[in-house]
Amino acid sequence: MSFKQKSKMALIAAAAAMSVTGAHAAAPKNPVVLVHGFTGFDTVLGLDYWYGITKALEKDGVKVLVAQVNPSQTSEYRGEELVKQLEAWKIANKVTKFNLVGHSQGGPTVRYAASVRPDLVSSATTVGGVNLGSTLADKMVNDKTIAQGNWLDTFGTSLLKLLGLASSYDGNADKISASTAAIDMTYASAVAFNKKYPEGAPAVEGTPGTNENGSNGVKYFSIAGDANGTTNSLDVIDLLLVSTTAKTVFKDVVADGVVQTSSQYWGKHIKTYPWNHFDEVNQSLGLIGKDAPSPKDVYRSLAQMLASKGL
Repeated sequence: MSFKQKSKMALIAAAAAMSVTGAHAAAPKNPVVLVHGFTGFDTVLGLDYWYGITKALEKDGVKVLVAQVNPSQTSEYRGEELVKQLEAWKIANKVTKFNLVGHSQGGPTVRYAASVRPDLVSSATTVGGVNLGSTLADKMVNDKTIAQGNWLDTFGTSLLKLLGLASSYDGNADKISASTAAIDMTYASAVAFNKKYPEGAPAVEGTPGTNENGSNGVKYFSIAGDANGTTNSLDVIDLLLVSTTAKTVFKDVVADGVVQTSSQYWGKHIKTYPWNHFDEVNQSLGLIGKDAPSPKDVYRSLAQMLASKGL
């Protein structure tokens, strides 16, 4: 083999080594725990809630754990279920802390866990989080579109029990309640929640924060979406946002179709992307807006950032 060939082979080997090293360097020290939002699930009919995101992170060497919490309950109830899973995972995986990432109601859910058990949490990131409640929830509750015992509550609860029971850590179907979750995501409920669990709150409510350091030693971050409606005409699930983007719900308000963007800020705000509420978890089937960044790449970048901070 000539010197030129040997040099070329050496460069290829070095590049391969750098690639592998880079992949492992992108992996945080602590496992990443993904926590779904309202009506969320782990896998239903073969469809993952975090579509393609888990596998993308694992390819980078990230240890990923997917939480299973009640699909429709208060953030505190869901947070207690999450804590129980963290305690079990701590023993099973021989780790001490976790990087929590919560979507939608999963945002305050991970914040609860970080607040009551900071010894188990190294960071908490909210994605499209209902940190200040949802204007949509306020409207539905105030207009009594959904109320305890009415037809929508009964229908929604029954449907969730049918499709989402397996997502509940304690498996208690009696604790699934559509109206309870809706009330929990109103502005008034969010304010009360934030008074009890204020760690990571932005200096000015409803604005992007710059401080990642919570008073409890946990690092707090947020990612937001501001595409108020359909982003891909081929995405059937986007049709659910047609009514929520009506002027009566989000009139002159920047939102992701479900949660106003100002509610999604918590801790150090990383970035706001042109995603709607479903795009934030790469649903459905990765059909997002044409010019929007891949959610998989954004979550990979998040993991790399956590790794760079030794988390």
